[in-house]
Amino acid sequence: MTTSKPDTHDQGSMSATIDGKLMPFVTAIDPCGGVIGINDEDHFIYIGFPNDLGNGNYDIGEHGVWAYVGGDHSGEAVHGKLEDFERDESGKATIQSKFEFTAVDENDREIEVKDGVFSVSTAQPAKIDATNAASATFDPALASNAGFFANRFSYSGTSEKPGPFLVKQDENVQGGLSSLGALLNLDYQDSANPTLGCVFMIIDQAVVSATLSSPGTVKLTPGQDIEIQFEVEFSYGGRSYRSKGSLMLNL
Repeated sequence: MTTSKPDTHDQGSMSATIDGKLMPFVTAIDPCGGVIGINDEDHFIYIGFPNDLGNGNYDIGEHGVWAYVGGDHSGEAVHGKLEDFERDESGKATIQSKFEFTAVDENDREIEVKDGVFSVSTAQPAKIDATNAASATFDPALASNAGFFANRFSYSGTSEKPGPFLVKQDENVQGGLSSLGALLNLDYQDSANPTLGCVFMIIDQAVVSATLSSPGTVKLTPGQDIEIQFEVEFSYGGRSYRSKGSLMLNL
């Protein structure tokens, strides 16, 4: 399978209050469209929008704009808005916007996300690189999918200190799902030897927190390439799953 060279950009910023608590987030660009903010292994915000979304104000749920919040309670946005959404294509290309939304969890509890703002550098156009690969298995199969084989790649940071990584399959996904993938964050407490930090699974329009079944392995050659092996457990749709996967990228 021919895959793409990972999109890369400098790390951006995001902040928002979730149920009244102000939180900062580390960001990653979704190559399929959107931005993800990670606070820790439980709290995150995913705002999806088309790659060709123009400048302006948008209601969440229209024009391909959607949002999801994860944390003590997780759920998809039922209403909300992006305000002053702007793409700056001059110089160092950026996307920035204000946002707020109300999500509802599986127990019909409302989650309020307010005073949100993000600013991220956009990824460069993908180039073909057949040496890049990312895949994972699901046990049991998830909506008839035994796993995923990514055809989309992006990462934040630099080639010397990359991460988080977002890998996604958005072609030939079974069971009525639009995409499957994973978001992998690295821990640079020992900058010379980063370790695998939090992991999230990307399932359709949801980001699901996963628990590491083992520490995993990270082999980074700064400025050249990276290889990550991971094993996680997660729950989705009331079922428990195990996943084992790998990521190999030229940086």
